[in-house]
Amino acid sequence: MSDTKKDFTGVRAKLKKYADDHSAPKTKTLPQSGISVAIPTFINHGLWMAAQRQAQGDVAKAQAAFVISAVTFEGEKLTMADVQAGLLDAKDMLFLIGEVFGDGDGDVEEKKTETLAAEAILAD
Repeated sequence: MSDTKKDFTGVRAKLKKYADDHSAPKTKTLPQSGISVAIPTFINHGLWMAAQRQAQGDVAKAQAAFVISAVTFEGEKLTMADVQAGLLDAKDMLFLIGEVFGDGDGDVEEKKTETLAAEAILAD
């Protein structure tokens, strides 16, 4: 066992394997600014707890802090000061919140297609 890497066993080993297997980020393009972002597939829950502490009960601020702590913007990290300065469009932030907190059941276009198909079936 090395000083920098702990050898886990049992459920901890399974969780570590899951985290390692899901470490590759997905790349998306923000709809307003066109900026490319990397969104981790696996996000440490500790980031959410830290965001909640930072937000002091403000849910919207906690979500923004969580997203900002997890996502990279064309390889760069933004800060909450950047968000509060208005550098990130609200539609882009809401898109990111949907990507990070969403259910992972496909993108918006797929959902629109599914909804239209369901509406067509119900209309018949």
